[in-house]
Amino acid sequence: MITNLLLVEDNPVNVEYIRALLLNIENDSLEQNRFIGNIFVALTLKEGIETLNSKNIDIVLLDLTLPDSHGLKTFQVVQNVNDRVPIIVLTGDDDTALAFDAIHQGAQDYLVKGKINKTLLQRSIHYAVERMNILKALLDSQERYSIALKATNDGIWEWNLREKKMYFSPRWKEIIGYAENELGSEPLEWFDRIHPEDVPEVEGIIADHISGQTRNLVSEHRLLHRNGTYLWVRVHGLAVLDKEGSVKKIAGALSDITGEKLIDSLTGLPNISLFSDRLQSAIQRRIDEKDFGFVLIKLEFEQVKIITTTYGAAATNEAIYSVVTRIKTCLKASDTIGRFEGASFGIILAGVHDILNLNHILDNIQIHASKPFLLNGNSISISTSMGIVFSGDQYKISEEMIRDADAALQKAMSNGRSNREVFESEMRDRSLRILKMEADMRHAIERDEFFLLYQPVLNVEKKKIDSLEALIRWKKKDGSVLGPGGFIPIAEQSDMIIRIGAWVIEESILQLQRWKKQGLDDISVAINLSARQFLNRDIVGYIKKTLSISGIHPDRFQVEVTESVAMRDIELTKKILQDLHESGVSVSLDDFGTGHSSLSYLKQFPISKLKIDQSFIRELPDDLESAAITSAMITLGQAIHLKIVVEGVETMEQLKFVEKENADYVQGYLISRPMESEKISEFIQKFDYACYSKD
Repeated sequence: MITNLLLVEDNPVNVEYIRALLLNIENDSLEQNRFIGNIFVALTLKEGIETLNSKNIDIVLLDLTLPDSHGLKTFQVVQNVNDRVPIIVLTGDDDTALAFDAIHQGAQDYLVKGKINKTLLQRSIHYAVERMNILKALLDSQERYSIALKATNDGIWEWNLREKKMYFSPRWKEIIGYAENELGSEPLEWFDRIHPEDVPEVEGIIADHISGQTRNLVSEHRLLHRNGTYLWVRVHGLAVLDKEGSVKKIAGALSDITGEKLIDSLTGLPNISLFSDRLQSAIQRRIDEKDFGFVLIKLEFEQVKIITTTYGAAATNEAIYSVVTRIKTCLKASDTIGRFEGASFGIILAGVHDILNLNHILDNIQIHASKPFLLNGNSISISTSMGIVFSGDQYKISEEMIRDADAALQKAMSNGRSNREVFESEMRDRSLRILKMEADMRHAIERDEFFLLYQPVLNVEKKKIDSLEALIRWKKKDGSVLGPGGFIPIAEQSDMIIRIGAWVIEESILQLQRWKKQGLDDISVAINLSARQFLNRDIVGYIKKTLSISGIHPDRFQVEVTESVAMRDIELTKKILQDLHESGVSVSLDDFGTGHSSLSYLKQFPISKLKIDQSFIRELPDDLESAAITSAMITLGQAIHLKIVVEGVETMEQLKFVEKENADYVQGYLISRPMESEKISEFIQKFDYACYSKD
């Protein structure tokens, strides 16, 4: 029994969640032995130290980021107060490296907030206390060490460095499949069984501990089982010194964590490693039994990134868990569902041979996945796209099927949300082309292959050019030039869009600096933000920082976001637009008329311009329907005090029409095609509006 547990955590939501889990464990244990006696909560490090000094604490759950302390220092302070109390570190998804540093300095374990469940918490506490008891017994007396050895479920080991011999407990041997009277006492009985890829890291960890660089020896590595498979094990150890301060032996515990490594901690589903093993078994059965068929589905939960940006990682985990729980009700016991990473999952449907049999199952999955649920008081729904592969003689290994399912999924997602595609061989070729293009894009920034063209925008009232739209192009090694439509959609599927977007921001602001030095300081530049850029929580800060460093006033810089992107998440859009507005950067809503925005939302968005899509301009002025729609949109925008930019003006007749309708700005080939930055200054100086106003 743990008499007193100390939870040091400043977030009230996390406190109540962990307290509820602990009480839930307590209720499960009442009929046997009480698991925890008292739970003490401290909101600051200072309060935690006071509790640790005044109470007989058995274990500490410690958040490393507190109001009065941050990082590894938080752990070190608690450990210095009482180094014999086991500490479990609480960390976020982004701080696991910091948690490992704490473990190497003596923490018994770490838990990722947002992924903690009752089973994981109970197991972590149980083994942390067990391991600390073993290490304390080792330091105190051989007799107490023997008692602790018998009580633990871990495998105990002791390495006499001087005699170069090792003791392995019966449980240690049992974990890797051997009997008590098997295995010798040579260190190679252990080290020769370590997976070759893990050997260098294990050797480094041991060397660091012997040299005194780490307080505790902690390692997670793969160990060969008697049956020929590898187990994942976690090793904790402690060096024992002689009177001269030299290490004479190291002793500790080894536990089998294969289950943890193969099971996703959030959903309890097989992770990609275990899922791949089960897929391989299904492939082998298909090879052995020709009448056996199955289907592999790779599915992606959409809107997850938006949920993370809006509500945080914990809410995202809650959403994923909720959707997975519902999908599981659509599957048979013989089916397998596993989590690959993030919002990507795989499903193996056994006994399915054709699309007709499959469609009902897929419909059911998508319907259940998309049912709304409450998240932070808001109704949220998640759409699901799928890539589908039927088993066949061409598949021999699981990686091939997963590769083709991913190709089908990418094709489905490129067509919008809630889509599904059955794999065809052409998709593999497309995937290879995409992979090559992604690799080429990564080198394109280093090789300066991207460049910007600038298209002038006419201010109708002032009869002058006072703004430009920056348009990216890619000049490839073979000399061909790609417009954004040729590579931006692919960049959107990877992190390249963030890097390319950052380059566009920096380059356009640098160009404003160059023009300013040339005396052209009253011109502004607008850039286009893609969906991933716009919904990135760091975008506003990055723009502000770049402008501040450059010395360019924010009113010289504009951003454009399409109507469809703005409408993806209304609340997040409002927040980002408000932040941009407050920073002095104006925003235009691009491609207006092609999306689904309403007047009520437009009034809520702090934008300055509407850009009417060129599709409405092409048939002007002859097409009466296009003329009526364009006129209505101009009137609508100006009624809510927005400036109107008409795109795609290519004829004098179109210019006269939009002038008559009192549009504020005009952009199109009639005014100018996009041009190199070197030509802009001369073009603006020589621009004569009178040339466009002649009858």
